Amino acid sequence: MNKNTKPRNYIDSLPSPQREIFKKLRNIVLETFPGQDEDLKLCGLWLGKYYIACNRDSVNLGFCVNGLKQKDKDKFEGKGRITRHLKFRTLEEIDENEIIGLLKFIDKNANY
Repeated sequence: MNKNTKPRNYIDSLPSPQREIFKKLRNIVLETFPGQDEDLKLCGLWLGKYYIACNRDSVNLGFCVNGLKQKDKDKFEGKGRITRHLKFRTLEEIDENEIIGLLKFIDKNANY
């Protein structure tokens, strides 16, 4: 079985529009960091320091924020010490350049 079979099966099982949002976010992460391992857990799909989780009416792109300054953590939703997220309800809300910038910032500055 291909290592990507489980994530693909999970993604294909999601309702629309969450499925399309999830796919777009996953592609952005994988294009920014090619070869990233994918780990399907109860809360969603983990890709290194990032996760994508489907909710009833949205999809969260989560980031490891451990080790960041508070002003940097405040760029994200949530109150977690270790992870925070951005929430997307439509494909139109996804700003690919902004997300790529945040992914690279986290990769460089956060502790995992």
